[in-house]
Amino acid sequence: MGKVTALASSPTFSRLETRAGRADVVALNRVLVEQFIASQPRTPRELILDIDASDLPLHGHQEWAQFHGSYDHYCYYLPLYVFCGQALLACLLRPSRIDGMKHSAAVIKLPVTRLASRHGRSS
Repeated sequence: MGKVTALASSPTFSRLETRAGRADVVALNRVLVEQFIASQPRTPRELILDIDASDLPLHGHQEWAQFHGSYDHYCYYLPLYVFCGQALLACLLRPSRIDGMKHSAAVIKLPVTRLASRHGRSS
C-alpha cells in the first residue's frame, strides 16, 4: 500500500476498487482463509470448495457497461468467488467482458495451498 495519494472520488469502495493491487488482493483473501480456519472448532476431515462467477446486472444505460453473452445482459463486473459452505474464502473483482472461469486457477490456489498446509498435505 505505502504512499497515500489523493483520488478523484471520495467513497471508500471506489478507492479500494481503483487502488488495490495484486498484493492487496492476496492479503485480503489470506485474511478470509485465516478467519475460516480460526472459526473451525476442529480440523474438518473434508472440505468442499465451490468456485463461481457471479454477474452483477446493470439496469438502465450506465457508462462503461459491458455485455456478457452467457448472462445475456450488461454488467460492470463478473466477480469470482470461492466458498466453503457459507464461508467466503477468496474473491476477485474482474471486468465482466471475460470468460466466467478466467483466473479461477489463480484464485483458488491461495485457499487450497493454505488449507492443505494446515493439514500437512501438499496441494
